[in-house]
Amino acid sequence: MSWRRKMESEIAPAISSEQRMGQAGAQTASGGEGFHLNGLVHKLKSGELALGAWVQVGDYVGARAIGDSTADFAILDMEHHGFSFPDLGLTLQWMLNRRTAAAVPAVATPIVRIPPNGAELNQWVAKQTLDYGPFGILAPHVTHRAQIESAVSSMRYPSGPSDSGPAGVRGALPMHAMRYWGVTDISDYFDRADLWPLNPSGDLMLTVLVESVTAWENIDELVSVPGLGAIIWGPGDGSMALGIRNYDIGDPRLTPYREKVIAACKSAGVAVGSPAAVDPFAAIDEGFDFLMLPHWDEDLAARLRRHTESR
Repeated sequence: MSWRRKMESEIAPAISSEQRMGQAGAQTASGGEGFHLNGLVHKLKSGELALGAWVQVGDYVGARAIGDSTADFAILDMEHHGFSFPDLGLTLQWMLNRRTAAAVPAVATPIVRIPPNGAELNQWVAKQTLDYGPFGILAPHVTHRAQIESAVSSMRYPSGPSDSGPAGVRGALPMHAMRYWGVTDISDYFDRADLWPLNPSGDLMLTVLVESVTAWENIDELVSVPGLGAIIWGPGDGSMALGIRNYDIGDPRLTPYREKVIAACKSAGVAVGSPAAVDPFAAIDEGFDFLMLPHWDEDLAARLRRHTESR
């Protein structure tokens, strides 16, 4: 036997094994019941605290760090410091690690904060963002029901006459997103690429920031929209709306509004998260279901999880 043929005979079984593992992971990720690819959905559905962090789109070092972490999700920010779809694609790729790429749910599941405010109704931004493969959208400065309805529509595919939920208008060209999700069957992707909890099997999530007095006053209306996945309390811009000019997110003038938002979400069965907190342990005790850390901190995350388990 020639050295080339001998080498091929020894290497082939290993390559075949690796390919089978990859195919099995893709099949596992694309079918079955009782599990979610979306780590934030997985934790919220199971009633567990979900922890994530902010990563600026284009920060490849930060993307790599959170991709190697135990974070349940990551918010990739395109609202501030630039808006670039190529940078989004590269940031998503830098989050991947071949050792965990097939993990279910996805490690540090990416959700993208898009630039347009709710009132702008820019559905095309959501469409193109989702085609890169993230598992959700965070819409900033949402104030009225119609804005959430527009966002819901932008994230859903048309489902045909049998669908009783909000109509979808998302264009269907999901090849890049399918690859990022590890899904090989287009019908499986279409089944999973729907909004949770509207679709209990969905792996997309619409989250919205309520960060103004108008939004806080309309919170009962906002949480009633079918297709909404979660509300995120917005104390930063919200403090500005109250005339607080030192970015003090712990100012007591915010407290009654924060309590109102949490209470409305609990009453409606909608998850509520905090993008920042003076005391994250107190935020958990106050009723927040998920937290975003300014930067991922493995030690702090472990302490927060232990705190939740001890309650």
